[in-house]
Amino acid sequence: MKSQQKKKQKQQQKYTNLKYFLKYFEPTDKALHIDLNSNSIGNEDLSSLGKVLSTYKDLQTLVLWLRHNCIKQEGLSNFTQSLTKCREIKQFTLLYSRNIFELQTVQLLSQLIANLVNLQTLNLDLAQFQSPNNYQFNENDATFLSSALEKLTNLQSLKLQLNSCKLSNEKTRILASALKNLRNLKQLNLDLEFNQIGNEGLSSLAQSFNFENLSTLKLYLRDNKFGLVGLQNLCYGLQQCQNLTFLILDLRNILPYNHFEDEQAISLSSALIQCLNLINFELFMKLSNNKRSLRAVKTNINKIKFLTLKKLHFQNY
Repeated sequence: MKSQQKKKQKQQQKYTNLKYFLKYFEPTDKALHIDLNSNSIGNEDLSSLGKVLSTYKDLQTLVLWLRHNCIKQEGLSNFTQSLTKCREIKQFTLLYSRNIFELQTVQLLSQLIANLVNLQTLNLDLAQFQSPNNYQFNENDATFLSSALEKLTNLQSLKLQLNSCKLSNEKTRILASALKNLRNLKQLNLDLEFNQIGNEGLSSLAQSFNFENLSTLKLYLRDNKFGLVGLQNLCYGLQQCQNLTFLILDLRNILPYNHFEDEQAISLSSALIQCLNLINFELFMKLSNNKRSLRAVKTNINKIKFLTLKKLHFQNY
């Protein structure tokens, strides 16, 4: 029993100091968690990290936290070239927000992901919130990322954080086109808050929700620009996910103070009745003080046959 515990601890090796890791690394480990958030990591540091990681021939799980550092394109290029040698990785987490994004940053990261053909779980954070150089995620970036994602046909779990990236309808459409190919997805977490997604963009996203195996969907869309039409198409997309059991929707501030909010909430709750296997549901939305609307929403949600846990968070306006 003790030997099993020691083996498990070794498999979950975590490092928080780069110098220590570079000195004492064990290339036989199959799972690594390296937390270097806010560590003033620069190009040379990242290049050194990549060289060491390339020696891990049997690495299957890599959790890499690099938020809020000083990484530029040159260091990232060396790092991604080294990491492509770790072809056995199945679970990959890369938190890269609040670094210095340049013209080829997303392209380099996309090339890295595309080479990890055995990936089953991907958690990628490219959020531009408080980005030091105010880089704007553009259509080329969306195309590179989309092309990489659509190659991950074995992917079962995807978490994509693109909040504050100025996502437009077209950029959202490009990204959504990749999701259509991920037929084996069981868990999908999309953080698209604080963007510029309108009705067309949300409709494109909803059209990609044809996942037969999807059981968990977390969709964070607060502070975007879509309205009733986009929401209706989203509802249709949710209805296609017949095996969905866990759903979180954040729809706050999608069109501040517009008079469709109550109608949106009622329309959404009516559509959710068709999600027959839904067990857990959490909704964040703005709603007026109209008791009739609130009652209609709650009545519809209570009609979901197997629902055992619901959390409704309504903001008043």
